[in-house]
Amino acid sequence: MLNKYYDTIIISILWVSAIIGIVFSFLQNTDILIQNYMGYGLLSAVTILKFTNPKLEKILLSVLLLIGSFNVIQFTQSTITTTFSWHPMNITTFSIGIQPLSFSLLIFLLITKFNVIAPILFQFFAADPKIEKERQNAVINKRYDELQNETDASLEEMITNKEKYQIEYVKAAEKIIYERNKKITYEQNPTRSL
Repeated sequence: MLNKYYDTIIISILWVSAIIGIVFSFLQNTDILIQNYMGYGLLSAVTILKFTNPKLEKILLSVLLLIGSFNVIQFTQSTITTTFSWHPMNITTFSIGIQPLSFSLLIFLLITKFNVIAPILFQFFAADPKIEKERQNAVINKRYDELQNETDASLEEMITNKEKYQIEYVKAAEKIIYERNKKITYEQNPTRSL
């Protein structure tokens, strides 16, 4: 159930936090900052997208939580912000805030949708398929040259027991056996074309 309705749960928690934050801002007479307005606007966009374009909604929700985690946007005034600062010689050069609400919801999202997120991350960080195929073909050609002097029996053994050998050796062995069989067929019947 969590896996199916994770986005609804996250959006609901964010709206409840935003509404509570707005109420407390009016009761305590505090200002609502630009980060809050950006958070409310993006939260409204995510809510609308939930009903109009669910796929885009899930992507935008992930981005929303990520940038909210680093305190670029806020959903409520009452959110506790943890700030890490570095002050060499009393000069502020580095400061980053982490919003526990957004960060916790981001972790919740990652846990509930790991089976969806992992392939996306793998695809993002994986090598280009064309380059990988070219690399594999280059290795197969190298193995092909290495295996030219092997007997048919040893090549057949590689093909039969392919789990014991690298895939490039097996493919090279298959190519050599195919070419040798094709050559034998031609030598037996030279009128047939290759």
